[in-house]
Parts: sequence; C-alpha cells; structure tokens
Amino acid sequence: MTVVSTLSMMVVLAASPAYAAVQAAGEPAGKQSGAEAIGKDQKGERQTRPKGAKGGAADAAVDDRSDSVDLGTVDVVDHLAPLPAYGNPDPLDSGAAVIGKDAIEAFDPGLGDANQLLRFLPNVRFDVGDRSADPENIQDLRPSEISISGGLIDSNNFRLDGVGVNNIFDITENNPAAADSTAGARGQTIFLSPELIESLEVRDSNVSARYGDFSGGVVEAKLRDPSGEWGASATVEYQNDSLVKYIRNKDAGEDAFDPTPNFNRWRVEGTLDIPVTEDFALLTAFSTNRSDVRYRYADFYFNGASRQNQSRSDQFLVKGAYDISPDLKLAATVIYSPYEQEFTRDNMADDMVVTKGGGLTSKLELDGVSGRTDWHVQTSFVRANMGRTAPTNSFSWDSTAPSIDFCTLSSCSTGGFGDIDQIQKDWSLLADMSRPAFGGTFTAGIETLYISAYKARPETSLSYSRGAFNPATVCADPNDPACIDGEIGLTRYNVNAAFEADIDVFRQSAWIEQRQEFGPVEVRAGLRYSYEDFLGNHNIAPRLSAAWSITDEVSLTTGLNRYYEGNFIGYAVRAANPNTEIYTRAGREENGQLVFSPDDWSLYRVLNTTDFRGAGLDTPYSDEVTGAFNFPLFGGLGRLKAVRRWYDDQIVSAPRDYEIITDPDGGTSFDMWQQATNRGETRFLGLSAEWAGSWRNHTLTMNANWSKTRNNSAELGSAFDTLDPEDFQTTPVFFEGELLTLAQLQDRFNRANYADPVTANVGLQSHWFGERLESALWLSYVGSQTIARDARRSTEVDGVRYRVYELAERDASVRVDLNLTYTLTLAGRHDVGIQARIGNLFNIKPQTSFGSFTGYQEGRTVWLGLRYDF
Repeated sequence: MTVVSTLSMMVVLAASPAYAAVQAAGEPAGKQSGAEAIGKDQKGERQTRPKGAKGGAADAAVDDRSDSVDLGTVDVVDHLAPLPAYGNPDPLDSGAAVIGKDAIEAFDPGLGDANQLLRFLPNVRFDVGDRSADPENIQDLRPSEISISGGLIDSNNFRLDGVGVNNIFDITENNPAAADSTAGARGQTIFLSPELIESLEVRDSNVSARYGDFSGGVVEAKLRDPSGEWGASATVEYQNDSLVKYIRNKDAGEDAFDPTPNFNRWRVEGTLDIPVTEDFALLTAFSTNRSDVRYRYADFYFNGASRQNQSRSDQFLVKGAYDISPDLKLAATVIYSPYEQEFTRDNMADDMVVTKGGGLTSKLELDGVSGRTDWHVQTSFVRANMGRTAPTNSFSWDSTAPSIDFCTLSSCSTGGFGDIDQIQKDWSLLADMSRPAFGGTFTAGIETLYISAYKARPETSLSYSRGAFNPATVCADPNDPACIDGEIGLTRYNVNAAFEADIDVFRQSAWIEQRQEFGPVEVRAGLRYSYEDFLGNHNIAPRLSAAWSITDEVSLTTGLNRYYEGNFIGYAVRAANPNTEIYTRAGREENGQLVFSPDDWSLYRVLNTTDFRGAGLDTPYSDEVTGAFNFPLFGGLGRLKAVRRWYDDQIVSAPRDYEIITDPDGGTSFDMWQQATNRGETRFLGLSAEWAGSWRNHTLTMNANWSKTRNNSAELGSAFDTLDPEDFQTTPVFFEGELLTLAQLQDRFNRANYADPVTANVGLQSHWFGERLESALWLSYVGSQTIARDARRSTEVDGVRYRVYELAERDASVRVDLNLTYTLTLAGRHDVGIQARIGNLFNIKPQTSFGSFTGYQEGRTVWLGLRYDF
C-alpha cells in the first residue's frame, strides 16, 4: 500500500460532502462511517468494516448525500489525520458545533465534566472561579455552569440524548448550608461523564425551530446506539495533590495562605455491548467518579484539626435497540445517576450537610419510515433529586462553658438548618416528522411536557443563640436542647418553619420548518409556538436562515431569530417560604439558681425576609441577528461569524418594602418583600474567526473571539438580586475623582463574570507510530480585562460619605494542556491504552479568582489512566 500524505489530498477530502457528514458525526477521518476495529492486517495496520443496520448517525449522513464528490484515482492513505476538535458541515446551521467522540477522548481534561470541553467553542463562557484551587471547587464533581452568547446561566436548554434535563428551580445559591435553599441545583438536573457520551452538540445561534425553551443556547449530549457486536471498554483515571503544582499569588500576602489542598480524585468507567439477537442489541455502561478532600478547621476550632469530605457521582446506563423491520426501529434508554456531596464549615461543629443531585432518566422511542415520510415518536420521564440532609437544629454557645471545649472564640456554633427535599419530575411526549414537499424538505413536530416541582422542609428547624455561662444554671427539663445544667441556658431561637411548595407546570409546543433551495440560495424558514399554564403566555418565535453558495467552497449565511426561555419558577417556590419567627426567654431566679424552662419561650418578633411575589410576568426572550462567512484558506476551512443578541424581559426582583430593625441588645435584622419583575435586560455582540485544516497525521483547529456583554442587573444569573432599578439609577458612588451613579459606572465596563471579552483556542491533534500514540495539545488564551470593583471603603465629598469604586485589572492568561495516549494491541483485538492528561503544562498563573484565604492558584496538573478496549 502506497502512503500518500499530501496537503492536496486532505484539501480534496475536506471539501467532500461525505467527509463533512462524517466529520459532523464525530467519526475519524479515513475510516468508514460507523466503522469499528476488527484487528490488524499483515502489515500491522488496523482494518475496518462497516456496521450493519445499527450503524451510527454518520452512516445515514453519508448514505443520504447523493452529491458526493468524485475524487478520481487517488492513492489510499494508511493514516489520515484526526478530525478537527469540532465541526459543522451545514452552512444553514451556522450556530451548531459538533464535538465528536474522538475529540471528546482527545481533549477531555480528566475532571469527569463534559462541559469543560465547551471551552473550545468561541461563544461559550465560564465562571471566573471555575478552575480555582479552592478545596470546595476541587471536591465538586457537578458540571460547570456556562453562558452561551451572552445568556444567563439558567437560560440554556440542556438535553441528554433528546430528553430535556433542565432545572426550573433557582440555581444561584452556592452555599450548601443556606437556611432555606440547597446548592445541589445546577442548570442541568442529570449529567453524564464524558466517557459515556458519543458527541456533544452545541447551538449558540441561528437555531432551528426544532429547539425551544432557551434564550442562550442549546447543549445536547448524545449517546451511541448498541453496536450489535460483542465489545467492551474500561477506563481508570487517578489524580491526587502530589500530581498538582500550586502557584502562589503574590498580591495576597503570605499571611493569607491556607495550606494547599490535600485530595484524591479517581474515576472508573466501562461499557459493554451485548448482541442479544440479530435484531436486538444492548449497550450497558457505568461510571463512578469520586473526590476526597481534606480540609482544615479554623485555628480556633478543634485547634485547626483536619476533616475529610467526599463527593460521589455514580452513573448507570442501559440502552436497547430493536429492529422491528427495515423501516421500523424501537429503542429504550434508562439512566440512573445519583450524586452526593458532603460539606462542613471550618467554624462550626457537627454540621455535616449532604447535598444531592442527579436522578433517573428513562426514554422510549420509535423511529419509522412511511412512504416518503420519516417519523419519530418519543416519551420520556426524568426524576431529579436536588435536596439535602443536615442536622435539624443549630446552636451558638458561650465558649466559657466547660463542655464547650472545641472552640476558643467567644461563641461556638454547632448543628445545621435541617433537611430540605427538592424534587423535579418531567413527563414528556414528543412526535416529529420530515418529508419532501414543494421541492424542498418539510419538517414539523409537537411536544407536551408536564413538570412537577416540589420543595419542602419536612421538619421545623430551630436556631438557638444568646446566653452566657453561669454555674447556677438549672435546666427545668432535662431534654431541653438549649440548656446545659450548671453551665448555660440559651435565650433566643429563630424558627425555620417547615414548609411545602408543590407547583405543576403544563407546557405545549409545536414547530414547523421548510427548507428550500432557490438557485444558489438555500433557505430554512420556521416557526415555533409554545404555551404553558404557569405564566399563561402564548409565545411565537420565528426562525429564518439563508445560505448563499457563492462557489462550491465559499458560502455566506445570515439569520434572524427569536428564542423564548423555558419555565423558571424559582421565585414562586421562594414565595412559599414561611415568615421567620423569633422567640426569647430569660432564666428565673429561684433559691440562688437560674432556672431555664421550655415553658418560658415567648414570641418576640416576626420577620418577613423571604417573600417573593410575582404576577403578570412575560416570558423572557432574546432576538438575534447573525451572519457567517465560510471559505477555504491555506488548505483548510475558515469561517467568520457574528452574533448580535438583545435579551429582554429577564426576570429579576426588586425590594418594595425594606426596613432595618435594631434589637434592644444591638442586633440588627431586615424585613422586606420583593417583587419579581421583567426589568432585566442584556445586550451581547460576539465576533469570531475560526479555521481548521489537516496535514499528514496532524489536524489543527483554531478560533478567536471578541465579545461585549452589557447587563442591567447586579450580577449574572440571579433572579433574586436585591436591586431596585430606580435606586440603581440614582445611587451615587465615588470613582476616579468624580461622582457617578452605579448605572453610569457599569455602562463603562463589560459584565466581568461569564463575559471574558477576548478568548482564543488552538487545538493540535496528532497520530504517531501507526496511530499507536495519540496526542492532543490545547492552547487557550483569555485576554486581560479592566473591571471596576468596590474598594471596600468610603470617602467624604462636601460633607457626604460615598462608597469608593476603583479600577482593577485581570491579567491575560495562556494555558496549555497536553493529553497523551499510547495504545498496545494484545491478542489481535485487545487494546490497552496508557493515558496522561497534563493540564497547564507550563505552570502559568491562570486568570482565575481565588478565595480570601487561599492565595494560590492551580498550576500544572496530571491525571494518569489506563484504558482497555475490546
């Protein structure tokens, strides 16, 4: 066999529609679509054969393309380059990016978070603290939150193999020990390890009418079908603190440093393909991901002793496919993915909080062909548990009491704020069809979705405090939890009352779309309708995309679109929280003793601190204008793209009654109620340049993005900002020698978080030594950013004091990651791969936020692993 490794050969292949279709499906270049390894030939090179009727999406993509390019007589290449890190062969769908299986395996950083792979995409942004070295961040195994095209973190549509897995609760709380909220809720209720995902499809703009319930973007993790042949894989990966270097932050000062984290992280994953019969096949898979992190108590608790918390993510998957006939296929999927994360504070004892996540996903679908019509029917059920367990009551004790020996502060805390149940159930029925019509293709679909959102505190939680050590203390009731004989009786408690919120939402949606060619111009026109009975709004979203094929290799795409968000009921759930009642008591002097009795408690005050009200709200939406220009360049394919978004009617809240209450003993509290409003708005402009090309055994993917995001609320993602828009417009602050309103100051700066103005990525994938060694080098750049921040001081101007804001600089940062896999083939069909994932290869200080007492950041990291394939 003659080896041809010329650039011209790669250019011809890259221009082929068949190659592009395979590229979108995530199959390696140079292999048949849906191909699988069956051993080596006499020269030791891997042979492939196509799967049967159960082949992947790439088979259909290639088979359906009748306009394939005639390459003429060419030599066969033994080892073509890998596919680009992401691709999209459809100019009409200019906002779509497909990260295939090869790219997932090549660039996976090892964290078990598939969302990390989305960093490669130009219009996706992450929290500035996402890669921090804080122990809590290291322990957290849940997927990262993301902003797409300037959208809020709760305005995306996450889908798992065609099933919506979107959280409709408030996801802004990040304190696991909050009194009335859980921190288990993220944007996606169910998630899988990258190892179990076949491809990731992201749509950041120009989205088809098929997709709704978002104003930011769509992220879909797809699973492969069972192969129909025996096959297995297993992966083990491990990392601990000895495989991580930390970079000291000189600006923090030596006194601010806590010890670097002590941790172990590992994951074990595997798949098994089972051919039950000729027409029925199963795919089974599992994954377990663990993180054990050791924390130190504060020096004044347990003398700074250490404690260990664990996070655990387990995932079990079964997918079956049955070919009833050549034109009818039945498939079913069940995924069980429980998640638990432990939390304890460094200044509290006996306060273990276990946050929950994940749950159960099931789907039954039927695909068929009737004449010229392709149709699909699907029903699904999702149950997500996002609650927590915690000690029922909390206590604050005088540390001079003899039995309070674990703490040296004036008062010492124990306990928690009780269990919280938070469960979301989704039932869905979906049907869609596609057929030739009017010389083009007509598609349509309908979906019915019923959501049950339940949140409750099953048992009232009491928070005890106040009281001083007194040896004359006598407890009238030996079971009084707030009294210790001969030591102390607590004199105040707050009631975190039991409550229950049970909200049902019924939503219906329908969409139609026509795809038509008019000479060199192809048009996709669609319309999406949705209605739900919670807000009671009828929403109509037009979608229009047009692609002009200037030449066979050059095209121009434009789009005008509107997107409506899905349901968000967090404010309605908060409205169910009861008022806070405060009770007090005093000890009675009897015969030289100070007697404390449970009968002496009396109501002192009622505080309404969590009343969120909303009525007549509109559904948040975004309008979009987008354009893309595709062209050949330097033997590869280039693209320029612009996305302009106007987000309106975003739900925020504003206080309508606010009072500061001062207790006689000097304590303060707040009494307010808040109104949910549609006053939030965001403006986004994103410009990106992309290029991908191959040469010999190498593939290079590059992009750069500039964006500008402006938002009129205080921080990204919160629907409960205590921001009064009128007050925001008039509140003066002192900045660089002048008085400005906060609104004027924010207008001068982009939103700092989830809105890095400049990013760039370079991905180089290579095959070496007959594809035995695979390397993936990922360079990512985040530009510097000037921000305005609260200086935490005030100044006096004309006898009036004002808060001071100052300029701060977030330095530009370059990060280089390198993944290596060397594969040994044993006994013909058994491949054993040795893996090393090296993050921040050159140990460069990242552009990541860090905690007040953790003045270090994560430098070079290493994950080590083994992989087996059969």
